Amino acid sequence: MDLSKIKSPEFVKNLTYPELDELASDIRNCIIDTVSKHGGHLSSNLGCVELTIALHKCFNSPVDKLLFDVGHQTYTHKILTGRYDKFVESLRCFDGLSGYQKRHESEHDIMEAGHSSTSISIAEGLAIARDLNKEDYHVVAVIGDASISSGVALEAINHLAEVNNKVIIVLNDNEMSISKPVGGISKFLTGIRGSSKYQKSKEYFIGWSKHKITRPLYKLLKKAKNGIKYMTLGKDNVFESMGLEYLGPFDGHNIKDIVKGLENAKKMNSSTIIHVLTKKGKGYEKAEQDLDGSWHGVGSFYKETGERKSNDENSLSWSSAISSLIDEFNFKNENTVLLTPAMISGSKLKKLFFKYPDRTIDVGISEEHAVTMAAGLALGGKKPIISIYSTFMQRSYDNLNHDLARMNLGAIISVDRAGLVGQDGETHHGIFDVAICKSLPNSCISMPLDYNDAANLFNLSLNTNILSFIRYPRENLPLDTLNYQINDMKIGQWDYLINNSNEILLISTGPVTNKVKVLILNENLNCDLLFARFYNPIDIEKLKEVFSKYKNIIVYDIYSIKEGLFDTITSCAVECHYNGNLINMSLPTKFIQHGTIEELLEYLKLDINSLKDTIKLLK
Repeated sequence: MDLSKIKSPEFVKNLTYPELDELASDIRNCIIDTVSKHGGHLSSNLGCVELTIALHKCFNSPVDKLLFDVGHQTYTHKILTGRYDKFVESLRCFDGLSGYQKRHESEHDIMEAGHSSTSISIAEGLAIARDLNKEDYHVVAVIGDASISSGVALEAINHLAEVNNKVIIVLNDNEMSISKPVGGISKFLTGIRGSSKYQKSKEYFIGWSKHKITRPLYKLLKKAKNGIKYMTLGKDNVFESMGLEYLGPFDGHNIKDIVKGLENAKKMNSSTIIHVLTKKGKGYEKAEQDLDGSWHGVGSFYKETGERKSNDENSLSWSSAISSLIDEFNFKNENTVLLTPAMISGSKLKKLFFKYPDRTIDVGISEEHAVTMAAGLALGGKKPIISIYSTFMQRSYDNLNHDLARMNLGAIISVDRAGLVGQDGETHHGIFDVAICKSLPNSCISMPLDYNDAANLFNLSLNTNILSFIRYPRENLPLDTLNYQINDMKIGQWDYLINNSNEILLISTGPVTNKVKVLILNENLNCDLLFARFYNPIDIEKLKEVFSKYKNIIVYDIYSIKEGLFDTITSCAVECHYNGNLINMSLPTKFIQHGTIEELLEYLKLDINSLKDTIKLLK
């Protein structure tokens, strides 16, 4: 089919099921081809092609509200809502189509999300607003099997059962989130995936009872039906126990089967969960066979072989480098316990989980639980290390404050993806964590210069009984720099990298400081360089010296907004009555669009060339 002719979801309404199957095949091929060129979320989108087609066949978007949890499975939705041309030309490109739902892109994108488990709460809010406004439309939340076990989703389900505002929840169950899901709900879903006997008997009962029996008899027979359910499933149905109707499981790659379930849900008078079984990565063999999440989000690749196009053999990602350091310190300190909220793949922790099965814990998509559980470990005499993306850590602020910092418990927060992350865009840039956490008592926030610095920060944190945040970016390290020597680093320590008594001082943080040093030396810029290793606490004594010495100070921080390092230095400057020129070159306090990191820095005038121009203007 010519996908470019699809201007709205009405396109699918009159297609036959064989034609819908043909459409699914064409969309799947389009996704594989486009992601191979631009990169993106491959497996999750391949797994829900038929499901998305069925949703648009049964519901009337945008009147009916379709909410896709996380949003990294909306490529089919984008194509069916008239965005094919932009999809193939500019997916995840700077100023192009986002890889997630974006309300400014289409009236069919009802919500925006890059973090999981929010769809049911938003759906309930929409349903309440609908009923208060006396409107008539369906609200449908599509959520994955791992996302539904998150505390946010479970809180929403718990409350949804208490109200009469109907929501349809489509549970996309592929037995994989980014990596394999964990927990009791995952085990429950595994137990009922093959239970077709229960579903068939329940559908027959519902249809027959609507026409044949009185209300009292219905209640009596419902108890009998529950007895059948317990026999066929072998256990209670957790969703029905929480007060929701349950339909399924349905074959998630059989459009006719899904439509049947959706049409039944539309007839229900109360909120309903439709359980749909899908295959993550369906249609691309390498993605189908992926068990560790390496085909969840990918860069560009050769679709014939699966080989990645950008594979620098002379460098290593910061995620991999930090994982190696944790491995070394785990080996040396048997009190360490590593926690992560479903980021085994993203933070390159697979080897650690294999090597230390008793001291590595994946808590699933439960950031708050991970942090408070770490408090329990610390109270039990262990040294918890939490490996977490900066952007995901935002959810756990109260736990960091109330459960770790307040009780002065020693823990290490390994903050992955600090700074701009590139093409995932606004929801994933790790730029707010310093401003959020820098005021926490009994804590410190640092960002290493290089691998040696990172090793010393981990060593210092392991031997310090405070809450320690160690940030690192989505960048690579040269392999020939992966060595270290432990020194006597102190908390809050900053170091001069260039100190020639110039009139201009550049204060920089993070690994980009290495490039800054090269720039100053190669361009013969009359500028000294001070490396700000710690965001909090800052090196007060050095700053006092700085304020008495330099007329012009540039604060260069491409890893945090100005409320991070710059505002802290500004506050100190006011206290010290600094009369010089303090120049801010930090990330702006706003939501920054998607694009490569290099494109975004140039757009924000924070790239190395912009820094050079700023220094030269001060001469």
